[in-house]
Amino acid sequence: MEKEISIEEIKKEYPLYSPVIANHLKDNSLVPDGTKGSVSDVLDNEDLKVSWVNGFTTEVNLKEDDLAKLS
Repeated sequence: MEKEISIEEIKKEYPLYSPVIANHLKDNSLVPDGTKGSVSDVLDNEDLKVSWVNGFTTEVNLKEDDLAKLS
């Protein structure tokens, strides 16, 4: 059984403006693999809102999408 992660834990793991890269998003029509972006919000449904360098802003589901933090 997968452990539920709280919104507060997600906010600690992915603070606002932290840089990320899309390894693979389930719906990657707007954000190809390898696209970089930054976290712009953590939503109440536990998704991240990410602003991508290609100009798009999308929601990222941490359970379905493969996203990595950059340092």
